[in-house]
Amino acid sequence: MLRRSTRLRARVDSSDKVIGQGAADSLPKPNKTNSQESPKRQRRTAAPKVQCNGPERKVANLRGALTRLTVIPLDILFEIFGHLSPADILHLSWTNKMLKELLESESAAFIWRRARANVGLPDGPSDMSEPLLAKMVFDSHCDYCQCANAKTILWPIGARTCQKCLSNPRKFHFNISNDQLVIPSDIILIATIPRFGHGQPIHIGYCRRTARQLNDYYMTLDDKAKEQWIETKRDQKRTRLQYKELYEKWASEQAEQDLAEKQRIRLKRREAIMEKLRELGWGSELEKMAVGDNTLNSHPFVKQAKDLTERSWHANQSEIIQIMDAIMEKRLAREYRALQKVRREILLDVYHDFLASQATDAIIPGPADVALMPEFQAVVNSPLNVIVTADDFHAAVLELPSLIREWRSATAAKLVAFVNKADKSLHATESSLALSTVFFRCSYCGGVLAHPHVLTHACLTLMPCIPHHPDRDIFEDLGFQAWNESSIIYFDRDAYQFGTQLLHGWGLDADACPTKQTLEDPAFFIECILCAHEHERVLMTWQVAVNHSPACAPHMRCVGLSDNDKAIVQAIIAKKDGEYRASLYHCHWICLICRRKFNWNDLNNHVTDRHRGGIISPLVESLDYVPDVDHQALLRSELFRITDMVEILDV
Repeated sequence: MLRRSTRLRARVDSSDKVIGQGAADSLPKPNKTNSQESPKRQRRTAAPKVQCNGPERKVANLRGALTRLTVIPLDILFEIFGHLSPADILHLSWTNKMLKELLESESAAFIWRRARANVGLPDGPSDMSEPLLAKMVFDSHCDYCQCANAKTILWPIGARTCQKCLSNPRKFHFNISNDQLVIPSDIILIATIPRFGHGQPIHIGYCRRTARQLNDYYMTLDDKAKEQWIETKRDQKRTRLQYKELYEKWASEQAEQDLAEKQRIRLKRREAIMEKLRELGWGSELEKMAVGDNTLNSHPFVKQAKDLTERSWHANQSEIIQIMDAIMEKRLAREYRALQKVRREILLDVYHDFLASQATDAIIPGPADVALMPEFQAVVNSPLNVIVTADDFHAAVLELPSLIREWRSATAAKLVAFVNKADKSLHATESSLALSTVFFRCSYCGGVLAHPHVLTHACLTLMPCIPHHPDRDIFEDLGFQAWNESSIIYFDRDAYQFGTQLLHGWGLDADACPTKQTLEDPAFFIECILCAHEHERVLMTWQVAVNHSPACAPHMRCVGLSDNDKAIVQAIIAKKDGEYRASLYHCHWICLICRRKFNWNDLNNHVTDRHRGGIISPLVESLDYVPDVDHQALLRSELFRITDMVEILDV
């Protein structure tokens, strides 16, 4: 007995049941008793087909919204395409095969022309199709390596290329003879090819691939066709060069329009962000924002050329608020800085009022040294909401005499440290500063300074300090820096040794107080016989003598001047004084009323306008003004050459 598959048998049984059921329905039904009738089955009917007005187009690879293109009539479709830009048409032609064939057909050329007209792009050369022209202008891919960052369009050649390909000598070259071409060189398309990394562009360059293609095609032609082909290529080249100017002009205008449009969108986006900030309560801060503060505008989220969306705003809101917090903090610091400057101007007036109450030769620290004292800094650094007046400095001014003594002691310690650093064998102390052989030199002006002149030398407080000095704001507000903050003073060891040698040679004691008084006497001079010319004597002060040539030491002697010689020296000094008064850079005259320093011209204007009510009259020394110590030292800082006889003094 043959075996039978239960699966096949089940399929047969099922078919039999269906057929049997259909046959049974055609027969009369028996009466049913003690049973319910089964419900009638609902009849199913197929949906009616929708009739289309036009022929049905079967298009492959159209998905999503593009599937609707199959039911749009071609005339309407072309009308829609006519309102697009060439870039949009180009991208549509890449979506599928149907659109590519449709848009690249000759019958669709009017679509490209209308699209070009929408952006003002000039007509292309006759040898370049509309799709190729659109690809060259609006597609960012390189025609040689297909990279997506090609920014250079070679209009005469009709190609777009990237920087890497332009720099490749295998693709572009500047010497046509290298390729050994048979075709005439005047039919090869050339263009301005920039050489990146060089100053000037090279104005002659050609595409080697295009040149080889032309050469290969030329070799396939017969002699008659070659001549006709060459003339055609020459005409095409002339046409390309003509269109080059139109394209470059259009590209320049388009770039300006794009830049203006991006700027408009950026401004719109920035205003939208500012409106969001105003809604959050930052309106007053936006109004107070400094004109040159680009912290917010330069943020990548703010300067995008895109419309602001709610989603992007919520994603970056916290970061923008942090920036606003930083801007507000900078503004408050800027306002406090401006307030400190005003307070320091008040302090400067208080300082000069204090100077007016002191002797003209008093050793007083400069304005910056006073401003750095904690008692004065506490007033200047008062909170922002505190109004500071000159009366607020009164308590600090009362302590100023003791503060000055502390400053002088600290400054003397610095000078002693300079001496010991230069020569440890001296074992200098504060009393050593009073010796007649201890001098310091200013590395800026070259001046030789004794103590206490070194404490008031102008260079030490007027020289600008380093840019990142922690107290630079204080110095800029006052116009002065702290004493020797630029470290321009050092101990003059050579002057010390030569001065000691001279005194020992003259039998004088350098440590004796009478010796110092004698050397600093205005009538005391030293003569150098070796430096004098015929019928001439060379005189100098002690401060100049210590810096004279050591070779002259045996020929130097102490002298006193006769009345006639003194008159000659005073005449020389008066002449130099007149030269300094004519200089606009020599600010060494002190107004005795307000104790401020000026050049001579400004001093006259100042006294006339501020202290005399506009009445012009000659200034009187020791009544209206006095020269400072630096000026007095400068008048006697050079050699005096006189021809009169001098009386040699026995010292």
